[in-house]
Amino acid sequence: MGFTENNYATFLSSGNPCLDFFFHVVPDTSSSYLHQQLPLAWAHDALTTLKLICNLRGVRDTGKSDKESFYTDLPEILYRLLQGQDVRKNQKFEWEQRKHSIARRPSPRWTKSVRTGLGVNRQEPKEVRRAKATKRVKSESESTSALRHQKTIEMAKKAIERYQQDSDYRFLYDRISELFAECLKSDVENLNPKDYKKISLAAKWCPSTDSSFNRATLLCESIARTIFLRESNPEYERIEEAHYDFIIWDWLRKEIMVPLRKDAPMLLSFIIAAFYSSAISHNLHTN
Repeated sequence: MGFTENNYATFLSSGNPCLDFFFHVVPDTSSSYLHQQLPLAWAHDALTTLKLICNLRGVRDTGKSDKESFYTDLPEILYRLLQGQDVRKNQKFEWEQRKHSIARRPSPRWTKSVRTGLGVNRQEPKEVRRAKATKRVKSESESTSALRHQKTIEMAKKAIERYQQDSDYRFLYDRISELFAECLKSDVENLNPKDYKKISLAAKWCPSTDSSFNRATLLCESIARTIFLRESNPEYERIEEAHYDFIIWDWLRKEIMVPLRKDAPMLLSFIIAAFYSSAISHNLHTN
């Protein structure tokens, strides 16, 4: 027995893990309870549990609108498996810290003593001061670029090691890549005839090829390899491996992602119109 928020007596469990999952997993549910209840519900009825997971993400009266528990989308699951369950909270905290530090910076109208403390010597010619400032900015830029490049290498290495060493992660990664590849290929085929009924929103949720998200998961590279199979074209086999990876990565961006995202606003308008048309029709029939 336990108590509700209004201090009324209640049972802590209904005896059905799926029913408990439905009633107790809400936007402010702790991750510890979610991790405890999900395996129980899945063992009890996997299909029902999968439907309940999708129900978390449903909006417009189709679910709980709980994108945090649903992890928003499939690529996000991979990202959190690699970077940790609290990666988004940590990123938000770091962003707020940077925002506050920027707000606390002194006014650009420094006093003479402050400028002198930063190494600005008014006795030097103006051209010399400009040259030193340019050199300092260039040095800082190169240092930042080197750190960013090193971070990219470390993220890619981490993703590759997880893929090679964790069979469960590899299975999930491959299935997500195949799903996106299949949807994107089908969407491009149906794009020219403007058959919006058969086009998904895969391009909307697929990471951008040059995004930090993709640099952390390498998902676009896997999707490109699945779409542009090397053995599907004899010309691909003549291309060196490293160059082939870059070519198909560029093809994914230019030939698939750009055209599909260009038509995304029209597709969304079509989906919304179809949704409301279906809802109105359903209400008319039920009433």
